Amino acid sequence: MRLSGSIVWLVSDQPELAQMHIDKLEWSAPEGSFHLQHWWQIEARGELALYRGDIARAEEELAPLFAGFQASLLMRLQLVRIHYVWLRARMALAGGGADGPARATRAARKLAREGTKQARVYARLLRAGVHARQRRPDAALTALRRVIEVAEGPDLLLYANIARRREGELLGGRAGETAIAQADVFFEQEGAANPARLVAMFTPGFPDDSSQGAA
Repeated sequence: MRLSGSIVWLVSDQPELAQMHIDKLEWSAPEGSFHLQHWWQIEARGELALYRGDIARAEEELAPLFAGFQASLLMRLQLVRIHYVWLRARMALAGGGADGPARATRAARKLAREGTKQARVYARLLRAGVHARQRRPDAALTALRRVIEVAEGPDLLLYANIARRREGELLGGRAGETAIAQADVFFEQEGAANPARLVAMFTPGFPDDSSQGAA
């Protein structure tokens, strides 16, 4: 599981330390310019908001950075653009607003057009969350199983197990317990202290997300 920066503290279920890390790394950029450090700030603060379920405040605080990012040359960097679109879509879906599913669906289409395997995985996870939000569990299961099929490689194994855990939650019963247990073996090996909360951060839209209302 290739994670760096403040998200390491989220893996260990220590959002307060993630916040301290973010605050410590605040920096002052030259006026009128936008840098990669701005993107790192957006990503770190956005992921923390998703983990805590504190979307509305984060959207308000990050609004100037969102606008700056979209007007910057960073939008031309495919990998950064992919992660930005995915982050904004998850925040939209997690926020609970009526337009969340529509925004996430548009983002999924954008990601699918990027043409990379990682972007396609992100798109399918978004679609699964949208289907779950719309109470279409069969469609959500189909999207999750497609993620599991294509993400069983070393670089994307995290997302395969996120999808497998969500699959188990939707299935319920013995089959669901088996899928969750299989995924949690991976999360335990990677040092994830609270797999349910971590999975909720990456895949909002599902019922009983443990990130909702979390401190």
